[in-house]
Amino acid sequence: MNKEEWHRQQADLCRRLAWLTSLLRDADVLRAMGEHLTGLLLPGRGLRLVLIDGHFAAELSSIDLAEGVWFGPTSEAIAEREELFRDATDDITGDAAHPFAALNAAFFGDGYLLDVAPGVALDEPIEIVHLGSGEAAGSFHTRSLIKLGKESHASLLEVYT
Repeated sequence: MNKEEWHRQQADLCRRLAWLTSLLRDADVLRAMGEHLTGLLLPGRGLRLVLIDGHFAAELSSIDLAEGVWFGPTSEAIAEREELFRDATDDITGDAAHPFAALNAAFFGDGYLLDVAPGVALDEPIEIVHLGSGEAAGSFHTRSLIKLGKESHASLLEVYT
């Protein structure tokens, strides 16, 4: 399989997983995760991306973008900013010398991408919250990429619970 076919396969899989996860997310789990999230949030209402069991939860996220900033789940980046997704996956060799990279590439379900244009400064920190509901068996493999342009600035707070 060449790199182009691999990228297409990964993009299709991520799109299908994001759609399926949104259908299967139980209302009780979402409510419980929302209550748990309340104690974790920074004051104010800045950029926030929440992943439940490794998949984007739009209902608990706040993604109001400033000009020159693209921020969102990997599943949306594949559709809207494929070049960023390619940047996140091009260096994955998938060979025996890099087994953890290959494992992550094979099993990732979602994550986030942040792209800040040159010269853009974000005053408020961005929150990335990974919540484990206890409902899903196994581990969660997320794929994330941060791309800062020349003389840009952003602060990130990433929490796992």
